[in-house]
Amino acid sequence: MVGSFVPLKKKKPGPSWLFMYPQNLVGNMSDIECPHCKQVFELDAAGYASIVNQVRSAEFESELNTRLEEAKRTHELAIELAESNMGKKKDEEYANKEKQIQRLKGELEKKDMERQMAVNEATTPLQTKSRTFKTR
Repeated sequence: MVGSFVPLKKKKPGPSWLFMYPQNLVGNMSDIECPHCKQVFELDAAGYASIVNQVRSAEFESELNTRLEEAKRTHELAIELAESNMGKKKDEEYANKEKQIQRLKGELEKKDMERQMAVNEATTPLQTKSRTFKTR
């Protein structure tokens, strides 16, 4: 019976877990005791190899899922950090643009005042001359 379990009569207590490497797996068959029901099974090398592969596969799958979840969390944290950095960068750019707008408004007001003063300086002598001609 390759790869199958054959229940045997009960023997004296053996190892406390099923997947312990049997010491007597030299020939074709080995006896393994179930830790739960204490039933002894006869197991050939192919059956034992099949059980070991199942355990390894389950452990590998578990480790793979753990690593995938960890990678997913790391990726999500990296995305959150990038979004946070982009938000800060946009806030800084907005503040810089706001400062630039205020500076340009101030320069525009200054130029308007200078232009108004130049117009006043140019028109004041003409207005005084005009008044003097009207009063004569």
